[in-house]
Amino acid sequence: MHHSSQSMGEPPAYQSWSDNNKSAPSTETSWDDNSYSNQHYPTDEKLSKISTLDTISNSNPPGAPVKTYHIINHSTWTERLLEIQHQADEQRPILWVRHKRGLWKPPQIHLHADTVYGEIVAACKLSCWKRHLRYILGNPDSTDKDAWPTATHSGGWRTSGSYSFALGGETYEWKRTHRKELGASRFGQKDFKLVDGGGRILAVFLFTQRFFAKSREVGRLEWYAEVGREAELASLVILLGIKKAIQQSKQAAAAGAA
Repeated sequence: MHHSSQSMGEPPAYQSWSDNNKSAPSTETSWDDNSYSNQHYPTDEKLSKISTLDTISNSNPPGAPVKTYHIINHSTWTERLLEIQHQADEQRPILWVRHKRGLWKPPQIHLHADTVYGEIVAACKLSCWKRHLRYILGNPDSTDKDAWPTATHSGGWRTSGSYSFALGGETYEWKRTHRKELGASRFGQKDFKLVDGGGRILAVFLFTQRFFAKSREVGRLEWYAEVGREAELASLVILLGIKKAIQQSKQAAAAGAA
């Protein structure tokens, strides 16, 4: 794959996710450009040799992500509607997350662009019995269910292991992490890193929800790479599916123990 270098200054201004607004922003990095530079991303091998991420790269230290998304829940007791806010754009919502569940149907997660009821740009479907996740880019209602790609689970139960998927000739994997260098909790089970086929860390998700806290933030997604619009949407909706699957598994375990 051809790797292009990028300017690592201020993160690019947010561009609308909707299909009607796919034109590339007037920056070096296009949402539809899946190329990225290897030299800026930490690998597990590098992390094992250093005590701080700030020394990995002078041009783009992982301690300063290229952009950060905050996942916000305005409800106290449910997560039926979430906002994804772009930190560099005055914390305004850029995507909305809606959880949908019909009678006798597995739950789905929809990503809406522009407004809370805007165009669905990605979706993830959970299974009641299988550990794998199914996802789709675009409107799930206009796509045959057999056309949904799979994010394959490996290793243990839903509350452990990893999820891998392929897109645009590249492979990606969400893996649980406990590395304090990445900001992850040593004993937590809800912090993840996104790696490519070469082991480069592209993003880190940190679970930040705290009961009785004033902040409504449930998670923070720090990007260390611009991976392109489709890969970003797929990664994001799969991550939300993983989060929901873990939540369901723990609820089922609690109900069984009662």
